[in-house]
Amino acid sequence: MWSPPNTRDALHSKLATLSASGGGDFPESPEVALGVAHRLSWRQKAGTARLLFWSGIDEFTELTMRSAAQVTGGRYVRSDGRPRAGRDRSPRRRWPHDGPGSRCRRMTPFLVAYVSSWTAFCLVAAVIAWRSVRIAWADARAFLLVPWKVAVFAPAILFVTFAGHFTDDETWDVVSGAGMSIFTVGTAWWSVGTAVRVVRRQRPLRELVVALAVTLFSSSWFYDGYLLLRDGAYTPRWLGNLMLSPTVYLCAGLLANFELDAERRLAFAFSRSDWPRRLPTNQRVGWPLVLASLPLVAIAAYFLVGFVGWHAPR
Repeated sequence: MWSPPNTRDALHSKLATLSASGGGDFPESPEVALGVAHRLSWRQKAGTARLLFWSGIDEFTELTMRSAAQVTGGRYVRSDGRPRAGRDRSPRRRWPHDGPGSRCRRMTPFLVAYVSSWTAFCLVAAVIAWRSVRIAWADARAFLLVPWKVAVFAPAILFVTFAGHFTDDETWDVVSGAGMSIFTVGTAWWSVGTAVRVVRRQRPLRELVVALAVTLFSSSWFYDGYLLLRDGAYTPRWLGNLMLSPTVYLCAGLLANFELDAERRLAFAFSRSDWPRRLPTNQRVGWPLVLASLPLVAIAAYFLVGFVGWHAPR
């Protein structure tokens, strides 16, 4: 990597000395290259554009490129023959250059170990849940079906289910959207509440394992597994989703546990010893509840819509 020359002739001479060589020396370090580029002696004159050619083919490089586009409000577009994201959402699609040994089809050793690890973790959590976790399902259903919660979460489920059609995220289809949103609404209240109660030593530590597994499966691993089955490849968006989606899940869990007590004071339902039994008062909607809900809704909405590109219906 070198600092750009100050004249056109000097730039032409420098480019003429360059040639392609090497390659195959994975892993790449695109984040290190970006850090070096930032420290180059760029011209500081106002109105001067900075042009940086950034290339790479491994999964981490693609993830870094996608993340940079999301953070800066740009758009990630491939130039290797893949169709533009969002145009082809047919099940189990194959890109034009896919074939035996193609990088976009191959599961790297790291990804194999990662999938094996989270699958095993979920199985362990399922065994613990089967043996130890007891939920009063009638109380849980009544807890979720409070009118104001239905009014908030039902439109959210519909939005997440169908909004992917209007984005450039090729992984966001009806199944991934509906699955993640339904899992989130159905489980976040319990996972967040259980985690808090474990920290307060009101529930055994083993339930934290179950809560963590349910959280990560609902917000990330369901998405990963579905796309692996749909496309025959592990999505390069897995790490970005793993970092972003749990925040939406946490917001949903906290919001679902809001309630007003008998004195119309805002409280978390999981603080009660009889949680999740619904109190007659928690059907009320007052300004304390509305004002506390708005930041959580805003954060969740930002994480849902702010990290993808949007387009008009086609």
